[in-house]
Amino acid sequence: MQLSNDIISLGPFSEKHITEEYLSWLKDPEVTKYSEQRHREHTLNTCQSFFDNLSKDDYFFAITANDNVKHIGNCHLKVNKANKTADISILIGNKSFWGKGVATSVYDLISKFSFEHLQLRKITAGTMQINIGMIRVLEKNGFVADGIKKKQFLWQNKEVDAVFFAKFKG
Repeated sequence: MQLSNDIISLGPFSEKHITEEYLSWLKDPEVTKYSEQRHREHTLNTCQSFFDNLSKDDYFFAITANDNVKHIGNCHLKVNKANKTADISILIGNKSFWGKGVATSVYDLISKFSFEHLQLRKITAGTMQINIGMIRVLEKNGFVADGIKKKQFLWQNKEVDAVFFAKFKG
């Protein structure tokens, strides 16, 4: 399955994407500062294991830039078929693509794919309350507030709320 717009393409993540560059994203504190990935030790083997153990109901996409077909990030769509819902998470690892509409494009493409192709009724995403950029991306894509977990994270020794957003079909 290939999804694309003028800026990016989303295609199936494969073993060819498990590279030293990909690993460097997961080890970069700036890339993972709002992600729970910041607490994990990553190696090429742990990346391979994650890939090998994805559920058959998951969609794990490699994000590539259309101008140079370079792998710049990933998007994980974790589907719950029984409830016709899914949770979305993304990582834009290549920092030269930050602030260029990539995340907004990813959420737009994944929303359309989820509602039109998978026939889901609700998609969700969450982040730390201090991740203002991601909150703006979600709101720009029509996601609405869907809950808060108070003091869910410790970020730089401070308690931070988790905020959740949802988008509904129709």
